[in-house]
Amino acid sequence: GRDTQVAKFDLSLYVEERGAGVYLNFEYAKDLFEASTIERLGRHFERLLEEMILEPHIEISRHNIISQEERQQLLIEWNRTEVLYPDKTVHQLFEEQVERTPHNIALIYEDQSLTYQELNNRANQVGHCLRNLGVGSDTLVAIAVNRSLEMVVSILGILKAGAAYVPLDPSYPLERLQFMLEDTKAEILITQAHLQSTFRSFLVDSANRMLVIDDPVQVNYLEGCSIENLNIGTLTHHLAYVIYTSGSTGRP
Repeated sequence: GRDTQVAKFDLSLYVEERGAGVYLNFEYAKDLFEASTIERLGRHFERLLEEMILEPHIEISRHNIISQEERQQLLIEWNRTEVLYPDKTVHQLFEEQVERTPHNIALIYEDQSLTYQELNNRANQVGHCLRNLGVGSDTLVAIAVNRSLEMVVSILGILKAGAAYVPLDPSYPLERLQFMLEDTKAEILITQAHLQSTFRSFLVDSANRMLVIDDPVQVNYLEGCSIENLNIGTLTHHLAYVIYTSGSTGRP
């Protein structure tokens, strides 16, 4: 662009014949474009013209305007994001963060909050409770809890127990919830007091037990469980969760 004059439009291209060649000049509004952007645009336009001369029978949309150097940068250099990932589980990494920032806020829901240490303690209590109920590695534990502090506490507690969680959306039709519970053969369902009646109608098999995370009696039991990390040797290849899709047939 010409620094000595005000651009009439946001972006203009002036073409001028000079002898056997053509001179191209971009004029642009400096408030809208960086010089580097216009330079890149110019290179792309120049490459497009070269491609059109070499292969005039090809549609313009099929021509390549990116140089080999730019292609290398876009596809290889900028996508080189691989990093070494520690051979640790999610809850182990969380516990390390607890050690670093125990008093920082980890979770906020409406007017409630938990620090990393408080969240870890409560999740540990859930984990120990589940272990007492026979939960172990790769056991499936269903969870039907509305968005709340208890939801995160429960999921983290399930992982700490070495189990995998099966999320059940309480808003799903009763038939779908029943199918997922029966299909996974989850022995334990973590839920909330106001949802008990939803599941009680079909949880008649004694193999299915409910842990009501906010029931006063069970809260009292949970608070009596240890707040210490479980350290049960869960490895990264163990199952973490099972998700059901809606299914094209209508069956999850």
